[in-house]
Amino acid sequence: MANIIGQTTIDEVQMIEVDGDPSTGGGTAANVGSIAILGTHADGKLWLKTSSSNSSWAIVHRAPDSTTLSQGSVPFADANGYLTQNNANLFWDNTNNRLGIGIAAPQSRIHIDSGTGVGSHVRFTAGTTTGQTSTDGLEIGIDASGNGELKQRESLPINILTNNAQVACFTSGAQLLLGNTSSPIDITGASAYPQFQIIGTSSVQMAGIQYSADSVGPVFNLLKSRGASIATQGLVSSGDEFGRIQFRASDGVNFQAGASIRAYVDGTAAANSMPGKLSFQTTLSGSTTPTERMSIDNTGYITIPGILRTNRRVCDLTTQASANTTTSFTSTSTSVQQFTGSTAGQIIKLPDATTLTVGEMYFVWNDTTVTMTVQDNSGTVLESCISGAYCTFLCTNTSTAAGTWTHRTLMEPVAQEVNATSSTTTTSATDVLINGMTITPSIPGTYLVMFSTTLQQNTNNATVTVSLYGNGSQITGSERSAIPQFQGGVTPSLNINAPIMVQALVTVNGSQAIEARWRRSAGTATALARALTITRVG
Repeated sequence: MANIIGQTTIDEVQMIEVDGDPSTGGGTAANVGSIAILGTHADGKLWLKTSSSNSSWAIVHRAPDSTTLSQGSVPFADANGYLTQNNANLFWDNTNNRLGIGIAAPQSRIHIDSGTGVGSHVRFTAGTTTGQTSTDGLEIGIDASGNGELKQRESLPINILTNNAQVACFTSGAQLLLGNTSSPIDITGASAYPQFQIIGTSSVQMAGIQYSADSVGPVFNLLKSRGASIATQGLVSSGDEFGRIQFRASDGVNFQAGASIRAYVDGTAAANSMPGKLSFQTTLSGSTTPTERMSIDNTGYITIPGILRTNRRVCDLTTQASANTTTSFTSTSTSVQQFTGSTAGQIIKLPDATTLTVGEMYFVWNDTTVTMTVQDNSGTVLESCISGAYCTFLCTNTSTAAGTWTHRTLMEPVAQEVNATSSTTTTSATDVLINGMTITPSIPGTYLVMFSTTLQQNTNNATVTVSLYGNGSQITGSERSAIPQFQGGVTPSLNINAPIMVQALVTVNGSQAIEARWRRSAGTATALARALTITRVG
């Protein structure tokens, strides 16, 4: 037991000065609540008797004599049991209600700083559910380089909620799911779980939206490398697939592929050379495997298996420099042919058919104001391609140099129409535009124009006249008149409808309007449902 050097008793509470720990050696006898002071002990500790047992003495912690707690200190016990402070590592900013750990000037409610080149994290665990070691729980923080980190140490998902509802999930299998689910979808029934899934019951959409004052649009890239590790470049081989867009639907059991768009390496790839091919595939009834129905290879050939192999060769004669110029296509003329000038006498000569494949097709677009001639390799005229027309030439035989070609002319556009269902009226005695009945074709040429409507009027024996206009001038012979008649003994507003149709040929230069106009001789004329249609014929 510690030796008692001196003592004072006040109301049975003793104040004892001892020379050693009063709880050891059988303990020092004293009443509960008594205080023992180690007068000669180097630590100078203060002890409190807490129960009747002589060894029931507890240390009363206090700051050492040399320590003064400063403002903002968060006191803690050191290895000796002393209250101490370290404001560089633990600091309370009472003005802003902020706690700094490793920093004396916290900038957030809780601000943790582990020093230069050292990461800082906060860890959350759930006792024995997760464990409490360095490999357990969830960590949020930054690494030594300052990169943000969210570390799920458990084999469990990370759920993201807003308004108390789950909106996204990172699964333990490394999938990102958008939607109120933590379970990824097996899209094939053969354990195929895409890394990114949008799952919902309505309006499941993706969008790439770009706002910029330029000609650049948003891009969706599918990239392929033969490198076996991430960020490793590896030259692809001919036939390798760049990527695919797969369309699937449920067959009642699994999601099956009904169509596919795929891209392949089409030839030998090399530095700054990547030949490509697009394949369009659909699934036959009774099957679940898409089959190629059409492809476009690296030279521009369009192939429809068993039907057609087409290469689109376009000659655009916007302006042609001189008369009687002959332009010859070759079997390798895959790019758009551009010429200058606009003079009659132009000739387009197709290539030697023996160098081609049966089913190859050439399209020629004559965008001049003159007619041009298309010939085969021997000089035989195949077609006179009129201004503003597409001419199509199909190779059907390659037994001779000239081969055998079939051809036809496609008019463009086929037709344009404007129509209206609500009625409109006029009281004009001179021709004015019928509401909505105007078209300005973008391509010059001659058009067959047809206008139809049903007329009414509120004045007995009044005449209503309709006619067609091109570039503001009435087309000769296009004027038609009608006199809608009243029903006997009824009010003038109820009359017998008069259907009317007008048609004519109108030639315009590509910026001139084609219109339907009308006038009446008295009262008010009414046009019911109406339509104006133009069809290019030359």
